[in-house]
Amino acid sequence: AASCTGILEEDPPGAVSLTNFYLSEDDAIAGLYGAYSVLYSVLGAAAIDYGELNADDLTISPLVADNYSWDYFTYNSDVTGPLWQSCFSGINRANEVIQYTPRIDMNEAAKADIIAEAKALRAFYYFQLVRVMGGVPLYQSPTVGFDSMYLPRASEEEIYGVITRDLQEAATELEPTSAAGRINSNVAKALLARV
Repeated sequence: AASCTGILEEDPPGAVSLTNFYLSEDDAIAGLYGAYSVLYSVLGAAAIDYGELNADDLTISPLVADNYSWDYFTYNSDVTGPLWQSCFSGINRANEVIQYTPRIDMNEAAKADIIAEAKALRAFYYFQLVRVMGGVPLYQSPTVGFDSMYLPRASEEEIYGVITRDLQEAATELEPTSAAGRINSNVAKALLARV
């Protein structure tokens, strides 16, 4: 059963690919906001479990059996998968901003600020991962294709080295104040102090 006389040519206006994105300052900002958007899932309800349940600062309800995995350190992919997936999604989005924004013809100061914010976000996501899981795969460029999808784990020291470098660069580049909800040099310095 067919209804079309010709082959479907897809050109949806909402589709985003590297051929039609990162062409303007608005694209760079949209990409940056995409990296920010992952914060909600990283810092969602389960984020507290990684420290507070293990430290016995929270009581486990028998109605939520998964929380016993936290208390007894018997994590599995069902428990840790959401953090892993969210952080690496944020890292990949930040890496895209860092790699593709430099090619945009725009104000150089604005470009440097966008890249610095993306580096601070990448550092934040890696900090969440390394504190919980130790060494994790280290991606400093976007994942394109399947060749680099399964990198081996880097050491904790390597991860902390990237985190520290990214936060130092962000703290140096960014202004001490910013629009609400955006990273500035004070936020980068505070996170660096925590690291």
